[in-house]
Amino acid sequence: MKKIGNIAGIIGLFGLIIGLFLFLIQPETTALPLVIMAASLVLIIFYAFANFQDVKSFFAARSTRYGTNMLLLVIVTLAIIAVINYIAVRHPYKFDLNQDKIYSLSDQTLKVLKTIKSEVRAYAFYPPDAPETERLRDLFENYKYHNNLFSYEFIDPVKNPERVNAFAITSTGPRIVLKSAERESRVKDPTEEGLTNGLIAVVKADKKKIYFVTGHGEWDIDSKEETGYAITADAIRKEGIEVAKINIGTDRIPQDASALIIAGPKKLFLPEEVKAIGDYLQERMGRLIVMLEPEIKTGLEGLLLDYGVNPGNDFIVDPMSRAFGMGASIPLVAQYSDHEITKGFEVATFYPTARTVSPVQTVPPGTSVKTIASTTPSSWAETDLESIKKGEVSFTEGADTKGPLSIAVAVSRKHASASENSPDIRIVVFGDSEFANNKFRPYSGNGDMFNNSVNWVTQREDLISIRPKKRASSRIFLTQQEANIVKYTTMIAIPLVFFAGAVVLTFIRRRK
Repeated sequence: MKKIGNIAGIIGLFGLIIGLFLFLIQPETTALPLVIMAASLVLIIFYAFANFQDVKSFFAARSTRYGTNMLLLVIVTLAIIAVINYIAVRHPYKFDLNQDKIYSLSDQTLKVLKTIKSEVRAYAFYPPDAPETERLRDLFENYKYHNNLFSYEFIDPVKNPERVNAFAITSTGPRIVLKSAERESRVKDPTEEGLTNGLIAVVKADKKKIYFVTGHGEWDIDSKEETGYAITADAIRKEGIEVAKINIGTDRIPQDASALIIAGPKKLFLPEEVKAIGDYLQERMGRLIVMLEPEIKTGLEGLLLDYGVNPGNDFIVDPMSRAFGMGASIPLVAQYSDHEITKGFEVATFYPTARTVSPVQTVPPGTSVKTIASTTPSSWAETDLESIKKGEVSFTEGADTKGPLSIAVAVSRKHASASENSPDIRIVVFGDSEFANNKFRPYSGNGDMFNNSVNWVTQREDLISIRPKKRASSRIFLTQQEANIVKYTTMIAIPLVFFAGAVVLTFIRRRK
């Protein structure tokens, strides 16, 4: 019986280990591991019964008591580690100690993630060995960490051709599909910017459409030249807003117009066109962005004055811009007001050949007019426009206005009978239009300033922030002396310390 008991004990021990292993690795709990562990416990109990005297002597031994205490200590330590690990898994918290915060999501992305109220699933069609896969997985995990309604799935296009066909994936087209309920968005650029833009498109149920006004020499949204607006138009589309053109001299302003943008007109608007814009604002609680240029009369001056905005007949000069490699005719702006457009805005913006636009002294009733961007104190508003053409400018006391100068204003107005939550008229006016063209839009915060203005006038304040930027890699440059210190410390000093420690410990043990 003792021999049978020994065999039962060995089988029971191995069975207990196998049952516990199956219990831990199975995604869903089944009866099989529990049955194996229960049968193994019965065999171990049978072993103890068959070898009762041996088991009794074993537990009565002094070494067993010490061993039992050590075993209990190990079990308690492992239990504490398991509890800490369980809490960390259920309630994770991340720290980004990198100087450039390359592992942190941008403010734009975090704001978009907060707007997700229903499940969004990302389908990424990349093979496991693709260079984008690991980077995308980290990005997806970061999104999921901030909102567990976001989930993702990687699909190997080679092994799953039927799903490739079902999602209509091609080798040259977008390979990331975002789905939420009945809405779908496709992402071609596997970056944070691309994924966030895709989220905006799939999360925002209300579609916005803005129209760029044409017919007066405005910048062309289809042009890829330096003076064109193609990059700006594309950036607006990426944020889920449709873009179109309109000539209000020949066409009525469509009902689906969420906003009008007048970008750098060089010819006068006809009175009928100005009236059409005014009616759109007043009767339909319209939205408008106007970007002016110095020395150009547009015919919109009277309309802007009615809404509390004074376009200055001047030219802003800022010698401070030379420190940034710009000319004095490109004023630098680093002062922003506490407004939804510029809230948390801490980057500079540049405005080539700009004029002042500022609130009037007596603002019309029911209207809020606020400067959102101001030039530096070193700037001034030059009123002698002929001296500008000659290239001979200097500040003239009494004639010119010393900075800071208002270069952009935001206007909002409600009807007297409107409720607090009803829509309001919103207007943004800039004293420059070139800051958002293909050449200058990438400069510092220019693109963010324009996109934030679009989001404000279209009542998408939850998307106003600094958008994801391309992050530069961090490098440490060492002198030759510093490099030698690192080299000899890691290759000689540290190994010698460990070797000396080992020799000392060996010597001490031998003496004992």
